[in-house]
Amino acid sequence: MIRKIAFFSALSGLILAAALAQGCSKDKAGTEARDQSSGSAAPASAGAAAPQQGTAAPALQKYDIGGNFTLTDQNGQPFQLSQLQGKVALLYFGYTLCPDACPATLARLTRAYKLLGPQARNDVVTVFISVDSGRDKPQKMKEYLDYFDVNAVGLTGTKSQIDPVVAKYGARYEITDSGSAAGYLVNHSTSLYLIDQHGEVRYVFKHKDPPELIAAGVRQLLPATS
Repeated sequence: MIRKIAFFSALSGLILAAALAQGCSKDKAGTEARDQSSGSAAPASAGAAAPQQGTAAPALQKYDIGGNFTLTDQNGQPFQLSQLQGKVALLYFGYTLCPDACPATLARLTRAYKLLGPQARNDVVTVFISVDSGRDKPQKMKEYLDYFDVNAVGLTGTKSQIDPVVAKYGARYEITDSGSAAGYLVNHSTSLYLIDQHGEVRYVFKHKDPPELIAAGVRQLLPATS
């Protein structure tokens, strides 16, 4: 607990510095375009927190992006997206030293998991793919994701392994010199991809979409008993 408090205290300072240095870019890629049609969310599962009143479920569709890939997980083992067949995935590109967008997204996902309830936890997997192959090794990914209360798989690899995956999802990233002793920064897209049990992208959340909307999207893909 002390280690987590220290981490988030340090993180607050990093976020302020990043705001001045323009650390992680907000995603302006075309994959962030989404259908604004409203729908009705399925009833919340037993034990789940009630969704925010007035939050409409996003209109799911099928996107011509994504697909299977192989990277290395936080335990140093090969991992394929196809291993999650039968589960819902929330896929995100980021890096462990990201000062703002990544921790903010993982915090929203923590809230979304609470809204979905404990019964849905095993059916929903967060896939965090690093775009910082030089610094994000498996053990570092493991330690970073342990700070967040999400069911997560952290993936990394060489640049030549990561870049095709980034391209598959229409994402982007760029390594920039921060001009400080902290080292380089990585500007990256911040879309969150909702992937169904068959590995197909069904929705692309924007960076500022609230956890209530994320939970409402996921809930549409879960069995009624989840």
